[in-house]
Amino acid sequence: MRKMLIDGKNMEVKDYLTMSDVRTLVKISLDAFINGEPTNSDKVIIDDIRGYMGNPGCFIDAFFRSLGALCIENFDDDLHNKIFEEGKYEEMLKSIKNAQLAYDMAQKNIEYYFSFGNTLNQFLSLVADKLPKGKDLDKILTKLPKEWNKVFSEYQSIVKPNKDNLK
Repeated sequence: MRKMLIDGKNMEVKDYLTMSDVRTLVKISLDAFINGEPTNSDKVIIDDIRGYMGNPGCFIDAFFRSLGALCIENFDDDLHNKIFEEGKYEEMLKSIKNAQLAYDMAQKNIEYYFSFGNTLNQFLSLVADKLPKGKDLDKILTKLPKEWNKVFSEYQSIVKPNKDNLK
């Protein structure tokens, strides 16, 4: 633990993040970027920026709020606002081991989430989920030649008139 001056008080701040902490920060901030931030009133805050995929304000708020909650005991909304107003989150990013790593990983995940490759992968997964599985596919493939022969016979009877009908 290290001391940090916040709102005129020396507060103890955790000086490192565990891998679990890093994963938590990445997950929470990415989720906030994509879906907005939940509030106490069960409404979701979404920055309504036209034509923009994601919510950068929600991302940064969720990241810093979670960083504070992970690193400072008795962290609450008032303390979050004071830390933000004093610009102490940037100091925390620099001084807490693995905090910058978590921030960079979250940024890279956002870039990947909206990449063409990921979008294509999600689309192909949706298509693959619609395809029949194992035994169902076998049944369809077994039934297909019989059905095709019926359709072909009907087609032939329509296209090639009977000799008796020509006279």
